[in-house]
Amino acid sequence: MKKVTGNTNQEEAQRLRTVGPKIADLLSEIEKEAVPERLMDFAHELQRALAEKLDNQD
Repeated sequence: MKKVTGNTNQEEAQRLRTVGPKIADLLSEIEKEAVPERLMDFAHELQRALAEKLDNQD
């Protein structure tokens, strides 16, 4: 079971800020490759969801 601390929201926000650029980099790499359209749609959906979550954290 995960221990909940007062810094949990701050830690999650920091993790999301770190993950955001990594996802953007991965998405740009995926766009260079021949991938199924559904996979590309999923990658864009993931990026939008992460951006929304980051916006709602502030």
